[in-house]
Amino acid sequence: MSSHLLDLDLAAYRASSQAIHAHSAGRWPADLGRDGARRLMAVHEAEHVDGTAYAYAVLDHDGERELGCVYLRPLGEYLERTGTHVHVSRIDPERTAIVTFWLIDDQDLRPSTAEILRCIRQWVTRWRAADPVYRCLPAEVSTLAALEAASDLRPITMTGQELPYLWCVDEQPDHLS
Repeated sequence: MSSHLLDLDLAAYRASSQAIHAHSAGRWPADLGRDGARRLMAVHEAEHVDGTAYAYAVLDHDGERELGCVYLRPLGEYLERTGTHVHVSRIDPERTAIVTFWLIDDQDLRPSTAEILRCIRQWVTRWRAADPVYRCLPAEVSTLAALEAASDLRPITMTGQELPYLWCVDEQPDHLS
C-alpha cells in the first residue's frame, strides 16, 4: 500500500461495508474519510519501510480498481501484545507472519475468495520471508470457506484471544506439531 493508491483504496473501503465490518469485527470506522485514509496509508508505508508489517492492495488486471487488501503482520508481536497462546510446537512465532485479507463486497467485480487465497499462498511460498499462518473471523464467511476448502491447510488452536479468530497453517512438515 502506498499513497498513490489512496483513491483506489478509499473507494474499495467505502464500497465494502460488509467486508470491512466482518474483517475488523466492527472496529474499523464505517465512515473513513480521506484524511483518515491518508493517515492510515502513511502508517502502512512506514511499516513497510521499517519491515515491521506489510499491507498490499489487490488490484484488478488493469490496475484501475482495488479489489481488497492483504496484510502480513508478525505473529510473535501479536502473541506478546494480546496474550494469545499458540498450541502448535513447531510454529516459531518470530519466523511466522499472520496473513489476513478482505475483498470488496461486489462479487461480480472480484475473483473468488478461493482464487485470491491460492494467489496469496503461492506468493508467500515464493517470497519465503516468513512462514504463514492464516487468520479470519467467523463472520468472514467466504474467507473461512476458502480456508476450509484448501485440502492442504489445517486449523490450529490459539487460546487467550480477545476475538474468536480462526487460524490455519500449511500441512508442511515444518508447521506440524
